[in-house]
Amino acid sequence: AGAMNFLVRVSGLMTNAPYMLNVDCDMYANEADVIRQAMCIFLQESTNPNYCAFVQFPQNFYDSNADEIIILQSYLGRGIAGIQGPIYAGSGCFHTRRVMYGLS
Repeated sequence: AGAMNFLVRVSGLMTNAPYMLNVDCDMYANEADVIRQAMCIFLQESTNPNYCAFVQFPQNFYDSNADEIIILQSYLGRGIAGIQGPIYAGSGCFHTRRVMYGLS
C-alpha cells in the first residue's frame, strides 16, 4: 500500500496523467501493444466511465508451484459475485487516477 501511495503522489507531481501503470521491478510486458489494449478497455464509449477502475494483465510465474497458477488465474482471477468483481493482485495493472483519489 505504501508503494501505491508513493506512485500516486509522485506521478501526480510529474505528469498528473489520468492513468497510471503499476509494475514490479522484475516484471516485463511481452506484447508491445499492452498500453493500447488497456486504453481500449478504459475508453470504450459504450461503458460508463465509473465502470472500470483498473485493468490488470495476468502474471506468469516461472519455477513456481503449479497449484499457485491454478488458484490465482482460474479461481480468483474470474471474480466472485459477492465482492462485485475480480481481485487486484498487486502488480501489472493500469489504474485510473480518479479512483486512486477516491473520486469515483
